[in-house]
Amino acid sequence: MPITIADIPELNQESEPYPAWLTELRDHQWTALEEIQEGFHRGIGMIWVDGPTGTGKTAIGECVRRMLRKPAAYVCSGLTLQDQFARDFEYAKVLKGKSNYPTLMAQSGDMPNTTADACMRTGGGPCMLCPGDSKESIRCPYRVAKDQAVRARLAVLNTTYLLYEANTANPSFNGQDLIIADECDELEGELLGYTEYRLSKRMAEQLKTTIPKSGSHYVTIAKWLRSDVIPMLAMEIQGMAGMPRNIDNIKRRNRLIRLEDASIKTAAELDLGGWVRDDNYDGLVLKPISVARFGQPYLWSHAENWLNMSATIISSEQMSRDIGAGDWSQLTVSVPMTFPVENRVINFAPIADMSRTGEEEGGWEVCLTGICNLLNMHPGERIVIHAVSYRLTKFITEGIAAEIAKGTVKRRKIISYTSSAMREAAIARYRRTEGAVIVAPSLDRGVDFKGDDCRVQIIAKVPYPYLGDKQIKARMNLEDGQQWYTVRTIRDLVQMTGRGVRSETDYCTTYILDRGFGRLFDMNKRLIPAWWREAVNQRFNSRPLKAKLEVQ
Repeated sequence: MPITIADIPELNQESEPYPAWLTELRDHQWTALEEIQEGFHRGIGMIWVDGPTGTGKTAIGECVRRMLRKPAAYVCSGLTLQDQFARDFEYAKVLKGKSNYPTLMAQSGDMPNTTADACMRTGGGPCMLCPGDSKESIRCPYRVAKDQAVRARLAVLNTTYLLYEANTANPSFNGQDLIIADECDELEGELLGYTEYRLSKRMAEQLKTTIPKSGSHYVTIAKWLRSDVIPMLAMEIQGMAGMPRNIDNIKRRNRLIRLEDASIKTAAELDLGGWVRDDNYDGLVLKPISVARFGQPYLWSHAENWLNMSATIISSEQMSRDIGAGDWSQLTVSVPMTFPVENRVINFAPIADMSRTGEEEGGWEVCLTGICNLLNMHPGERIVIHAVSYRLTKFITEGIAAEIAKGTVKRRKIISYTSSAMREAAIARYRRTEGAVIVAPSLDRGVDFKGDDCRVQIIAKVPYPYLGDKQIKARMNLEDGQQWYTVRTIRDLVQMTGRGVRSETDYCTTYILDRGFGRLFDMNKRLIPAWWREAVNQRFNSRPLKAKLEVQ
């Protein structure tokens, strides 16, 4: 039976009313809330909330904050999720990176396209991009947003912003009482992006230095950074002091300062070992094999308590190791799945070997035949095809188009994209097209296909991390690498299947065509969530999917 929030005194200790949609808590939410509160009161520093889609994790997080009577920063992985959270909780104050805030001069039309990342303000002085802005009268849109977020009981940040802002010389979001990290399974990737080092070939030429050749020892690269790159960057920055303070010069100086700071940090870290070099880039790219040693100094140290939430934690112990939270006292709170199992059936149809060997032996062609038969079996329904890579996306898209031209597949709109920049436009086109099919390599996160947006999903290939990536291969070779690799695969697979069922009344049928799923499923049942396992149908008759395509 739902519990009315107004009847619980400890949930009503703030003057700001709850949003209109949040008046009740379901039984599983209240149970989780009590477990979390009790854990924090016992002195637990970090609590993981393992809650499937639809369990209301954001409501749980906000009720936890109010129950603890603490201000908090809600942190999520992207700008879209920030905006979504702000719509749900209108009293929350959103803060994004400077480039998201047009200056006053841009808003007036006098200096179009200028944003706060070109701010010319130094100390307490003025900035020509936002006339009248000062310490006493804050007018710059970014400074206004930041001031509001710093003062708010509930600030909404994205993880990238938190990492860069909290690790500056004068941070505003260090020492938080509570940070609520939504989609915490993405923190490892965020830390990897923050700690990797990039120096373009063009920048090296501007600094009049040559990037060490491929295969150079990391100690050699560290010495080069100290002897060449860092001194030259310092000279460039100093030399810009006397240059006109225009937008281009300000932006260049800011880039140089960030690169100098990254160069100093990376040189020190290279001495400790544990790095790989990505040679697929025209310049120098260095990545840590594991980000565990960066978790505490760059992330966890910025709050007294952490509430980490995700639909795909899979293993909180593994995640804790991966992101360096091992020294914290921890508790995992599991929230049950509330969607009916019949609404989220996962049919395992092992028709194709999608491994590299299988590809060479015709596995991709068998998979394509299965996909085309499924399209004919589900006419008029919007279908999402998860293709894992751009190469497989291209193969499937072109293959379906060829079969439509032959008349063996009923005519319908096939949508795909070939770069991340095209993703949002492709999704929008898919949503507004009746009976459309979207073939994509990256729809496992950050998108909700509610209702008729998706009634069928096809997983062409199990999303194993790409071992051609040197960082992934090196990480897998560490002591716990095999479990790390397996957990990441399961996490991405569960995320994929969750795109099409977004409420208790929603429904979507998923098909997995990759034969390799069977081994993953049978050997790792202890890692796969029970609520997900119960939806897997291993007795699906896959024979019709292998049938020869005929003219419709």
